Amino acid sequence: MSFALLSLRSLVFLSFIVAALDSPLMAQRSKATRKLYAVDEVILTSGNRMYGIIQNRSKAGGLNLVVERAWFAKEFPKNYAIHAKAERTQAESSFKKQLERLSEWQQQHPNAERMLDFIESETERVGAAKQAFQDNANQPQTSRFTLVNYTRDEVRAVNKQRSENIRIAGVAWKHNVRKVSSRTVAALLRDLKKLKIDVENETFDLSDEMFGIVNQSETEWNARVAMFEYVLVKELNFQGLGSNLIRVDKDKPANAADIAQQMLGGAGQGLGGLGGLGGLGGNGLGDLLKELNLGDGDLANEPKEPWWTSATNIAEKENIKGLRISRVIQDLSNPVSTVEDYFFAETSPGNWQPVIRVSASVNRNDVEQADMDELENDPRINQVLTIAKGLGINSDKAIKTALSHGAATNLARKKAQEKFFDELDRLTERTDGPALMIER
Repeated sequence: MSFALLSLRSLVFLSFIVAALDSPLMAQRSKATRKLYAVDEVILTSGNRMYGIIQNRSKAGGLNLVVERAWFAKEFPKNYAIHAKAERTQAESSFKKQLERLSEWQQQHPNAERMLDFIESETERVGAAKQAFQDNANQPQTSRFTLVNYTRDEVRAVNKQRSENIRIAGVAWKHNVRKVSSRTVAALLRDLKKLKIDVENETFDLSDEMFGIVNQSETEWNARVAMFEYVLVKELNFQGLGSNLIRVDKDKPANAADIAQQMLGGAGQGLGGLGGLGGLGGNGLGDLLKELNLGDGDLANEPKEPWWTSATNIAEKENIKGLRISRVIQDLSNPVSTVEDYFFAETSPGNWQPVIRVSASVNRNDVEQADMDELENDPRINQVLTIAKGLGINSDKAIKTALSHGAATNLARKKAQEKFFDELDRLTERTDGPALMIER
């Protein structure tokens, strides 16, 4: 095996540990044509075509679609009149259900003071909104958006847009761009640019402009509870590379030796085992050890379960409903380091779904010398270098490359963390919105 290949393989191990030491977690029209448009298209068995944002789609085939009220009333006046009548009945039911859920939730946390205070304030807020709704029972619906529910039998076909297109549609609605439902992404972006909107960093929330409160599925409610319990009761955090995940306790951060032990402890040791180290191919870390002449490489095979299973297994044992994972996506074919930040929620017993997913990338060639100096001056890095030398990695070039890659990963992790908490804050302002884009 060539020195170049050895260096390339070995920098994965080094860069992961270097980045982990200083990570923020430790510190704290046709189908083709339709793709050009921003909103989802739902083709009904009646022949009508509805445009908006699919909020939830059940495995049974039904879905909920957020549409512009004025557009719906203009395009399909008869259908809209029927919908508007049913909408009020649905809103009554939603208020009742939300208050029932809050009461049940309160009983589950008799000793969690922060949680109890929050639930009490939410109960008062939802109760006041319900009273205001009842006081205006005879007034016409004037909210800008409405939620339309369709069963499987009512839907002929669905053209779902990419999440980025949907985000642009939401931002365009937020800034009152015209004809969002019928214009292309490119056209909307031109209008947003004229308004000097920073589209890359904009978010949107249409729930404030809905009628009453949106009826949440059990799946969505459970996901929302998991997020609030993460914020208000107990955090559970992991970080890792591929399927190899390490639990992170912000009050007791791991050191280099701890991380190395979990990554190099042998088959079956360490969270997630040793198989499946992303970017290495084959048996992941087993191949790396074999090529470093440190073992026969006969470790666990690539895991058949989802990469997050080792983390969710721990959450289930501790009766925790939500967790965060900061995960490095290793690609050895280029110098870019990417970090994805997830929030997973247990939406039903044993069923975990990602509710938040954000990412950030940094090229190691763009790392500033100050970032390199910060790592090299950290006493803990000496632990990494000692471990590296113990593995037979003595090349200054390999070590420097690993340090620069680790610095790039650390910067990417910080950027991903900022995006993650921005999104988490947005989704935990209240218990009835914004909508969560998850399967029911």
